[in-house]
Amino acid sequence: KARKEPWFDNTIFIFTGDHGQITYDVYDMPITYHHVPFIVYCPKLLSPAVNHHLGFQPDITATVAALLKLNYVNTGFGVNVFDEARPFVFFSADDKIGCVTDDDLFFYHLLNSNEKHLYRYTNMSRTDLYSTHKTRADSIYQQVQSLYTSARYIIHKNYLNF
Repeated sequence: KARKEPWFDNTIFIFTGDHGQITYDVYDMPITYHHVPFIVYCPKLLSPAVNHHLGFQPDITATVAALLKLNYVNTGFGVNVFDEARPFVFFSADDKIGCVTDDDLFFYHLLNSNEKHLYRYTNMSRTDLYSTHKTRADSIYQQVQSLYTSARYIIHKNYLNF
């Protein structure tokens, strides 16, 4: 029906969710719950394609603003996913902080028990690589902690005017 409307050619349709579906998850922090689709449909601007860049919800604003060719100052954590590939994204849930990297790693930290884990997530590997790749895991942990702490500070100080 929308295709028949006069505004269709000037509309960017965004389809996303706030979380994914937990399916066959083998980890203490379900990775599929954090795998969320982000579909952009605007046939006059974009040809059909699949972009495998990592992204997370703050990227939606920056990506849509770029599609609209808006002149704005981005003071948040978001990037235009069509122009920039992230090396990792992080997320949290209750007492857990997780991260996926562009080289197929899933790191998560269970805050209550202070357990840290590192897996190859594409095939839902059950082999914990944390002890054998500790330097890499600790580097991911430091990056995630920096962003997580920054986000908490910004929210606590109400810099986003919620």
